[in-house]
Amino acid sequence: MQFHIDFGFILGKDPKPYPPAMKITKQMVTVLGGPEGEPYRRFRQYCCEAFNILRKHVNLFTNLFVLMLDAGLQDLMEEPRARIQVVIDRCAPDMSDEDAVFHLQKLIDESVTALFPKFIETLHWVAQASRA
Repeated sequence: MQFHIDFGFILGKDPKPYPPAMKITKQMVTVLGGPEGEPYRRFRQYCCEAFNILRKHVNLFTNLFVLMLDAGLQDLMEEPRARIQVVIDRCAPDMSDEDAVFHLQKLIDESVTALFPKFIETLHWVAQASRA
């Protein structure tokens, strides 16, 4: 399983059309014991707990991105205010913790079952493999 931080994705600049809100696949769910498995249930619980913790510090993240403007981070340079607003919006600062949990669980479910992003991701991997 591959894990990386995609700043372009975080900042709303995914080059692929119709990106999912969260990149989690059925294969990842399978590795976690399937949708009814205890590891997957804990994964969802930990995601929601982490999300609510991160949401409380959205001002810190936005300030860090503002400080990074001079660093030349490519994904932040084009329309920096819009990129930072994406981070703020994704943190849903106006939601209660309970609403945020419901929102994130819905995003996870939609991401696991979304078909078009999977098709695009397959094309992306094929294109990457052909370059190697």
